[in-house]
Amino acid sequence: MKADFILMRPRDDASGQVETETFQILDIAHVPRVGERICHGGRDYDVYEVTWDYEEDTVCIGARF
Repeated sequence: MKADFILMRPRDDASGQVETETFQILDIAHVPRVGERICHGGRDYDVYEVTWDYEEDTVCIGARF
């Protein structure tokens, strides 16, 4: 199963703008659930959305810093 990750973090404290980073894992072994914490690039992100597409055999995971 392929997993698409969308990670969001504040650009800076004052602007209120958000940076996003996306990446893909082609053969994911564990799909995180909403509320779990994942680590990427030395930062911890909280998973807030998991969307499945069974026809395409993919899952999209949204997480925020």
